[in-house]
Amino acid sequence: MPIYTFYNKKTKKQYDDMMTIAEMEEYLKKNKHISQVLTGLNIVASVGNRTMKTLAKKILSQTHSTEEHAKRMENSVMWKAMKDANGGEDVPLPLNQTRHAQKTSEDDTRNGNYSTRMVAIATMNMAARIMGIELPTRQLSNAYDVEHDHVIRESTNIKKYLVIIWKAEASIVEQGNQIKSLPRMGIPQGNLQSRGWSEADIRAAIDDLRPSLEKKFGTMTARLMITEIWAMLEEAREHTYLSGQNIRLVTAGLTVRSTQARGVSRLKQRIADWLGITTTRLKRLEKDYSLVMDVIFKNHNSATTKHNSH
Repeated sequence: MPIYTFYNKKTKKQYDDMMTIAEMEEYLKKNKHISQVLTGLNIVASVGNRTMKTLAKKILSQTHSTEEHAKRMENSVMWKAMKDANGGEDVPLPLNQTRHAQKTSEDDTRNGNYSTRMVAIATMNMAARIMGIELPTRQLSNAYDVEHDHVIRESTNIKKYLVIIWKAEASIVEQGNQIKSLPRMGIPQGNLQSRGWSEADIRAAIDDLRPSLEKKFGTMTARLMITEIWAMLEEAREHTYLSGQNIRLVTAGLTVRSTQARGVSRLKQRIADWLGITTTRLKRLEKDYSLVMDVIFKNHNSATTKHNSH
C-alpha cells in the first residue's frame, strides 16, 4: 500500500499517510483544504515506462545526492579525473547551478517544493534521451507548474555532470587503475552522447534564417553571412557542451555576432523571432557560453575578413 504525503492548508503542515489510490482520491475530495504533495520520486513514478522510471530514479540518486557526490570528492583518483574532465575546475552538483530557478512562495508547498518538481522532470528527460525517446517536457512542465526553461537548464546541468563522470571513469580505465574500488555511477550513456546536430539540422536552421537576412542585408551580404554562420555551426557541433544545446539557440547567438560585426546592433529580438526561440533562452545561452561562441566567431570572422582583403 503506497504512502502519500499531504499538505494541510489550514495548519500549513505536511504529513504522511498510508492508503490505497482509491482511498487517497476520496480523501482529497472530502477534504478540500488538503492537497497531495508531489515529491521527485512520485513524479518520476507517474511518467514513462518501467525501464525509464528505473533509470530516472538512478540518475536522480547519482546526480542530486550530496552523499554520492561526497564519495567522489573523497576519492582522490576519481575527483582528479573529474576535475581533469571539467577543465581543471571543481565539479558542482547540477542543482547547485540552478538556485536562481527556485521559487520560495508559500503557495509552492501545495504541490511540493518547486526545485523537486523541476529536477524530477529534468531527470525523466535525461532518462528518455538516453533511451532515445522524446519526452513532452513542455506539457509536463505545465502540468506540474514549472518553468520549461528551468527544466531545460537543469537537464543541461545533469547532462554535463553525467558526461564528466563518464569521461572520468573512461580515463581511469585507460590509465590502468583498478576502477572496482572507485565509486561507479552505473548509468549507461545510451543515445545521450551520440545526440548532436546533423547536416540536415544545420540546413534547416539556416533555411529559416536566410530570407530574413537577405531582406535585411541584401542577397550578397546575406550569402557571406550564411557561409560564415554555417562554418561556425560546424565548429560548434564539435564542442562537448555547446553541441548539446538547441541548434536554433546557438545559431541565434552566432548570428547576433555576425550582424554586430557588420555594424548592425539591437537585432537580438528579431533574430530570436526568425528562429522561433525566446530571448530569455538566448540570454541564458550567452551567460553560459559567450566566451566559447566569441572564440568560434573570431575564428571564422577573421578568416572572412582576410579573404575579403585580398
